[in-house]
Order: sequence, then structure tokens, then C-alpha cells
Amino acid sequence: MSGRPPASVIVTCYNGERWIAGALDSVLAQTCRGLEVIVVDDGSTDGSSGIISRYSADGRVRSVRQENKGVAAARNRGLSLSSGEFVCVLAQDDLWLPGHVAAQAEFLAANPGIGAVYTGVGRMDAEGNSLGERVFGEPREGRLFRTFLERGVAVPIISAMVRRGLLEKAGGFDERLFGKDDFDLLLRLAAVTPFGFIPERLTLQRFRPGTAGQSEPMYKDNFYLAEKFRALWPEE
Repeated sequence: MSGRPPASVIVTCYNGERWIAGALDSVLAQTCRGLEVIVVDDGSTDGSSGIISRYSADGRVRSVRQENKGVAAARNRGLSLSSGEFVCVLAQDDLWLPGHVAAQAEFLAANPGIGAVYTGVGRMDAEGNSLGERVFGEPREGRLFRTFLERGVAVPIISAMVRRGLLEKAGGFDERLFGKDDFDLLLRLAAVTPFGFIPERLTLQRFRPGTAGQSEPMYKDNFYLAEKFRALWPEE
């Protein structure tokens, strides 16, 4: 893989002092060798920065702090600082099981015609109690553009790994979006590459008060995305 790390992990944090240590511990417990970890503190005002700094002794971790610009900008900052052949992102309050990164990197290495792969997802509440498995309807793999578009939802981006070249060609995350930057990027990727699926439940997604439903900025995202998608895919 041309001397690059096999995979880069981008972890973003904004006022996540309750969760960020767990997220980083789950990343550093990964079995993938040569892992590169970029942590972007998006202007936290709580104790997150101090917690993140405790991980700086680990040679795999590089952290950076910026003024608050939103999760899309934080992910793009991490992407610009990373160098791995494959890229995946994790939010401050979600977790991965130890084989998450290795399984995805091995899948993409073995399937050069597939640009992105995602894993099975378990749900948990704010305290970490299981809420069962997130069930993905068919089709789960292959050309998923129409599936994502018609459902208005893609797979959780925290469960996905993408080839760096495709991410860069897509232009990264749209920083005009407040909460749907992940759907937007995954839909654009699905328009140009098939997705693979690893059914093993290797991603744990946390659901807590305030993470679901519509806020005013997210509601405005819908109108912006409608115009953007109409310009990108007028035939749809």
C-alpha cells in the first residue's frame, strides 16, 4: 500500500467529555496494524480537550483543535491531515468493537472494485445498554444509490470505510450541512461505486435524547439538499 498506513480513523468531538474517552479507547483497541488516528476537537468548551490530550502519548494518535465549525468541517480537517489508503470516521459518543477496522480494510483490499464497505450495527442507549440490532433492508450491498435516494437515508457513516481516492474525488463533506453531511456524502459515493456489507455487528451506535428528530438547521438541510440533488441528478 505504498508505505501509507492501511487505514486512517477520524474522530470528531464537540463538548463530548462524557463519551470521548470510550470512543477513543474503542479505536485504540482495534486489531488493525499501522492504524492512524486523527482526533479533531471542534472548539469544545467542556473538559473534552483535557481528556483528548491524555491520548497524545500513543504514537498512533494525532490531535488538533479548531474553532467550532460543525462536524462536517471537523471531518474535512481530519481528512486533510490523514494519509491512510482507507478512511473511516467515528463520532464522540459511538463505539467500535475490536475487529471493526481490520475486517473492513481486509474486505476492501480483497475487493478492488468496491469503494466502500459497512458493518452490522448495534444500538445502545445513553448508558450503553443494548437496544438491539439495527436492521438494514434489502438490498444491503452493491449499487445502493437508488436505495439511499428513495429511502432518504443511507447507512450510518460510523459503520463505513471508504477508499481515500473516492473521498477526495467526491470533495469530502459538505460544510453547508448541519446534520445531513453524512447522508449527502454517502449518496454521492453510492452514485459512483458499489458498497460492500459485513453482517457482523462491529459498530455500536448510541441513541440519546437530542440525537433524533429534526432541528431547524436540519430541516433547512432538506431544502438545500433537494436543490443540490436536483442539480446533480436531474433525471432522478
